[in-house]
Amino acid sequence: MTKVTKMSYGKTVEVEQGQATSANRTMSDSAARSLALAEAEMAEGERLIWADMSSPSGSRRRVLPLSVLGWLLLLLALVWMMKAASASLSLLMLGLPFLLAALLLAVLPWFWPLVTRYTVYAMSDRRLLIIQTWPRRRVTSYGPDDIDVVERRDYRDGTGDIIFRHEEHGKHRDQHHPPAKRRVSDRPVGFLGLPDARRVEMAIWALKERRTVPPFGENLP
Repeated sequence: MTKVTKMSYGKTVEVEQGQATSANRTMSDSAARSLALAEAEMAEGERLIWADMSSPSGSRRRVLPLSVLGWLLLLLALVWMMKAASASLSLLMLGLPFLLAALLLAVLPWFWPLVTRYTVYAMSDRRLLIIQTWPRRRVTSYGPDDIDVVERRDYRDGTGDIIFRHEEHGKHRDQHHPPAKRRVSDRPVGFLGLPDARRVEMAIWALKERRTVPPFGENLP
């Protein structure tokens, strides 16, 4: 039977596909969900190597700069509204949308992990997958030829990002427009907020070089 490696928040397990249902009982709901979503995308003869999603700490770290900005804007909005309250009620009401927007940015790290749980990262012996299930289902695959770089970024919380591709996005990406009219920016693509980024990095290198992806993990008892 084909073996599937599942890593969730630092814990890696390896199960037989035929035993996935019983193994899922020992996993968290998010771990079982990411494994099931990845398995559903496998083609005939394709072997699932790994599946996971961003850890909560990794998800929060990505929006911390926005949160800091939100707190600063919230402070400014409160000061402005306090002054506006002494002038007129209409000026006070005018500041409410800005206050709510600033508050939303400020508390972003507390609920952003709930958003990122709708994105699953997976790797098979043929490709890398990014599976998004909200607001609509979208599956993006990257084969060995699509991997143009393997870059690992480590963070203090023990998580890491693996960037494996840089894509251009924006308006006028085709070469028929003069350079001055091209609005193009570089967008890194990869697996973000992983609890064991180093092992995933090694596996992606093996896929890129078309070597057999080394198994990692430990067998379930």
